[in-house]
Amino acid sequence: MSNHQDGNTPVPEAAASRPQGKDRARHENKDEDKDTHRLSIWHDLYVDLLGSLVPGLLTVILGGAAVVLGLSSVHAALFQQAMAAGQTLLGIKDVIGTLHWEIATVMVVSAYVIGAVFFRQDPKKPDAASALLVWMRATPEERRGLAVQAANAPLPGFFSDPVKGKPSLASHIGAVFRPKHFEHKLGLDAQFPYLHMRCYLASRGLTHLTHLVPWCPNQKETHEFRSKMFINILKVRLLALYPWMSRDIIRNEAHVRLATSVWHAVTTLLVLSVLVLMTLAVAAAHLVGQPLSSTLFVPTAFAALLLVFCAVMRLHLRKCIHYMRVREVIYVLETAHLAESIAGASLFEDLLRKEKPTECQKCELGKLAATDGTGLA
Repeated sequence: MSNHQDGNTPVPEAAASRPQGKDRARHENKDEDKDTHRLSIWHDLYVDLLGSLVPGLLTVILGGAAVVLGLSSVHAALFQQAMAAGQTLLGIKDVIGTLHWEIATVMVVSAYVIGAVFFRQDPKKPDAASALLVWMRATPEERRGLAVQAANAPLPGFFSDPVKGKPSLASHIGAVFRPKHFEHKLGLDAQFPYLHMRCYLASRGLTHLTHLVPWCPNQKETHEFRSKMFINILKVRLLALYPWMSRDIIRNEAHVRLATSVWHAVTTLLVLSVLVLMTLAVAAAHLVGQPLSSTLFVPTAFAALLLVFCAVMRLHLRKCIHYMRVREVIYVLETAHLAESIAGASLFEDLLRKEKPTECQKCELGKLAATDGTGLA
C-alpha cells in the first residue's frame, strides 16, 4: 500500500514512532523521574559510604588491632607464656587465611553498624568546638562577620592582648579540653543553621542571598523561622526540581558527614587507646622485674601512637568542620538563588516569611544586607 493518501505528504516511520503532544511530555517526565531516582540512590549510597562505612572501618581496624594486641600480650605475660607481637600477628594471619570471607563479612557489617551509630550522632558537638576555634582565631573586626558570634563578653584573663582580642595560651588549652565550658561562658550559639548567617553573607558581599535567610539576629520575632529543616527542605526541592544542580550539594553533605563521623570515630579510638594503655600499665606493674614484661612493649607503643594519631586528627578536624558546614549552607542558598533565576519566579516563598526582615536597624552589616551591597536600597 502506498504512503501517499489524498495527496498528503508521507510520514517517515521514525517520525511516526516518536511520541507526540501529551505522549511526548509524559515520556520526558518519565525520563526526568528516572534521572531523579538515580540521583537519589546515588545520594544515599555516596553519603552512607563516606559517612558510615569509612569511619566504621577506621574504628574496627585500628581499634580491633589495639585490643587484640593488648589482650594477647597481657594474657601471655600474666600466664607466663613468652609470646612476641609477631607471633600474635602470625596467628591472626592464619585465622584470616582460613576464614577470609567470613572475617571480611563480619568486619564490613560491624564497620557499617558502628559507622551508622557515628553517622546518627548530632554534628553540633564537633561543629561547636570548631566554631569556638574559628572565633578565637579571628580578629575583633572579623568576629562581627562570623556565622557564630559570642553573645557574652569574655571573662577577665581570657585575652592575653585585649586590644587585639588575642586569647591567652591558657584559654586555647582550656578550649581544647573544655570546649562546652567556653561555649557556655561566651554564649556561642552554634545551632545549625547559624543565627548570624545574614551577617556572614553581608560581610562577604553575598547580599544577593540574604533574602533566602528569613531570620535576623537583631529581630527576635524572626528567630522562629530558623530551623534545620529549613535547609533540608531547600535540598529536597532542589533535588526534585533541578537534580542536575544538586551534585555539589550532595558532595558537600557527604564530606561534612565524613568529617563529623570521623570526629566521633577518633574520639572513640582515643578513649579505647587510653583504656588499653591503662590495662597494659596494670599488667606491667604486676610483672615488674620479670623478663616477660618486655612482651608488653609493642602493644603499648601501638596504643600510644594511636592516642597521638587520634589527638592530631581531632585537632585538624576542629580547624575545618565549621568551615565545611558554612560552605554547605552557602552552596544550598546559591543553588536556590540560581534555581529561582532560571525559573523566573520565587520557588520558596512559602518557606520564607512574607514580611521578611529586610533591614536590621542595629548593625551596619544588616543594613548592607538589605541593599545591593553598595549601601543603596
